[in-house]
Order: sequence, then structure tokens, then C-alpha cells
Amino acid sequence: ETKLSIEERLSLFEQVCLAVKHAHQNTIIHRDLKPSNIMVDTKGEVKVLDFGIAKLMDPDEVGSAFQTRTGARMLTLGYAAPEQLESQPITTATDSYVLGILLFELLAGVHPFDLDDKSFMEIEKLIREEQPTPPSETFTGLSPEEQQQIEEKRNTSTNALVNTLKGDLDAIVLKALRKEPDHRYSSVEQLLEDLNRRKTDLPIIAREDSFRYNASKFIKRHKTRLSVAAIFLLFIIGFTAFYTSQITQERNKAQLEAQKAQEVSDFLTDMFRASNPNYNPQDTVTASTFLKRGEERIDQLENQPEVQAQL
Repeated sequence: ETKLSIEERLSLFEQVCLAVKHAHQNTIIHRDLKPSNIMVDTKGEVKVLDFGIAKLMDPDEVGSAFQTRTGARMLTLGYAAPEQLESQPITTATDSYVLGILLFELLAGVHPFDLDDKSFMEIEKLIREEQPTPPSETFTGLSPEEQQQIEEKRNTSTNALVNTLKGDLDAIVLKALRKEPDHRYSSVEQLLEDLNRRKTDLPIIAREDSFRYNASKFIKRHKTRLSVAAIFLLFIIGFTAFYTSQITQERNKAQLEAQKAQEVSDFLTDMFRASNPNYNPQDTVTASTFLKRGEERIDQLENQPEVQAQL
């Protein structure tokens, strides 16, 4: 009845895993994990109940196979692993499978298989043969009314819940629910490790190793540092661009001043050379002619307004 967020639910689930892990360490497989066998007290502490059909593992096999066999099938069908239905060896991976069912329900609000109006044989076939869809996809396939009820109990919205489930949590649940025991989490400890790695943004073993995935995890882990580094890098780039622009402007200004000086020098040289009797002995240049020639020369510099203005 208490509305708990996804992270709060995961915290309780981890307590369940720790209790099951403790049982496994004492060579006990529960074999009948289900919601009615799990109690949460008012302090938020979890207790796993009813070890009535629990199986003591053969001490001689604890270090190797860590498995038991069962003749008569004592189980709750909706919370049974495929190997339990086939009277195959029962291992710690059997409890890991059922923990996957419980985790699926905690996250998506429904059982991984649609068991409504199904016969005993139909349910058995589902458990043995059908691979469940990821929790996020199962949730999106529900009716709007069902989605609203589930998201309200988790203090979230549809989009937020789907985004939370997609990725790591989907992968963790599906690995726990693999049909083949060898492809599941080999121990509850391994399942717990993946849940903890997800919380700390480390790559989980349930996901395929890839550069893109590992890079995204690295970025999440170092988000603050990378943000500071990015800001610093942008500052360096901006400062460099500004400094380069200033240097370019100063260089262009210096080149323009040099060009103006050269033009003035050439102008004066040409003007005085034109009036020098040694160069033009037959030409007598008056002051008015001298100024007129200068004016004509200045008019020729219309494409260089700054030099023209200087002259």
C-alpha cells in the first residue's frame, strides 16, 4: 500500500537478495520464493519466510555443482523456474530465476507472463518456452488505466518509468529470467553486483560489452568533472580565438600603416621628382601645377580611402 519509487523498491529487493544469498551460503536453496513469502516490517526491513520446501544442498557438491534434485514437484507454478517443471537439477540459479520474476513485478507492476485465464498446461508451456519481453516493453503494452495505477504506486510518470527501466534494468531482469540456468546469474551475489554496478554507473555484465556503452557509462560517472573540463576547454578555445583575432587585427593594422607610409613616401618622391629640373629640364613647375598634380595623384587612390585621407 505504500507508494515507493523504483530506487526504494530496488533497495528492498536487495535486502531479499541478501537474505537468499545468506541461505545459499548455508547450503540452502529456498525453491518457493514468491511475494507472499516476503514480509517488510514497519521499519522497512525485509524478512524471507516459509522455507517449508527449501532443499539442503548436498555438502559434497557445494563446492562444485551446488545443486539438488527434487522428485515430487513442490512449487508455486507462477513462481517456478523451467528446470523445476522438468524435474531437472535445482541450483542457486533456480532462486536467481524467481528473483528475476519478483524484480520484474517490482519494476513493471505485472508478472512477466500473462497467466490470466490460462490452464495449468498453458502456464507450464509459457514458463518453459516463452522468453519474456523486457519490463519497459511490457509496461508500455498495458492499457492506460493499468499504466496509471502502476506509475502512481511508484511516484512517477509513464515516460519517466519507461526511461528508468530501459537499458540496464531491462537487461538485468532478462538475464535472471533466461531459460537455461547456465545463462542466468550463477549466484545471487552476481545479481546483486550488477544492481550495485548500475547504481554507480559502471558497466553491468548483463549487457553486451561495447565501446558506445562503456563510453556512456564513463561519461555518467564523471559527469561533473567532464562538465568542468568542457567549460575550461571552451574558455581556452574562446580565449585563443579572441587572442588570434586581436593579433590578426594588429597585424592588419600594422600592414595598413606600412602601406600608407609607403604610399606617402612614393607620392612625395614622385611629386618632387616631377618638379626637379634635373629630370624635366624643359618643364617649369609652378606651385599651382605642383598642387594640381598632387590632387590628381590622390584621386587615383580612391580604392585606398585611408591612404587617400592621409595624403
